[in-house]
Amino acid sequence: MRLWVAPVVVATATVFVAPQAPGGAWALVASEDGEIRTLYFDLFRQSETWLKIVPLFEESGPNPTTLYFSITYPGKNLTATPAVVRLRAQSNLRVYPMTLRTPTLTLRLDGADRLDLTARGYGHWLNYPCDECAFDGIVTNVPLLTFFRILEARVVDGTALGFPFRLGEAHLSALQEFLRHLVPDPSHTR
Repeated sequence: MRLWVAPVVVATATVFVAPQAPGGAWALVASEDGEIRTLYFDLFRQSETWLKIVPLFEESGPNPTTLYFSITYPGKNLTATPAVVRLRAQSNLRVYPMTLRTPTLTLRLDGADRLDLTARGYGHWLNYPCDECAFDGIVTNVPLLTFFRILEARVVDGTALGFPFRLGEAHLSALQEFLRHLVPDPSHTR
């Protein structure tokens, strides 16, 4: 009697699963450049409001970086101004795939004031989309007073993950609109 052994091929794939928790709404709900969205997470009884900005790329070619400004808060309605605004610089690894990303996020305000948002005290971390992947984003907590300094600037440029960028007038206007979402609606406070 002959035994035949059939070869077994096991294929594995790494699939990105968006975090379904506050802080991950940007990956769950599509948004356009300059758009402000809010998502309520029923399981956590928390909401997240975010602004998506695709900054102007300072070099020729496609832009690899997207910025997300966000806040999370308990419940469906903001009842207190948050102490920090979370800023995520997300890189599309398919754009310039051979360019090494650097764990940096800096802003320059009006050509002079330089903010290193990865310096000690900002509470930043790197985003890894899978166990074997390189990081594709950096997330940092921006204190509210620092966020106000960004809003006061007429010119905002910087580098995110090693790529230079600049915020256009529409981006600066969107940030001003996002500020309105940081102030509680008096009809929703207790």
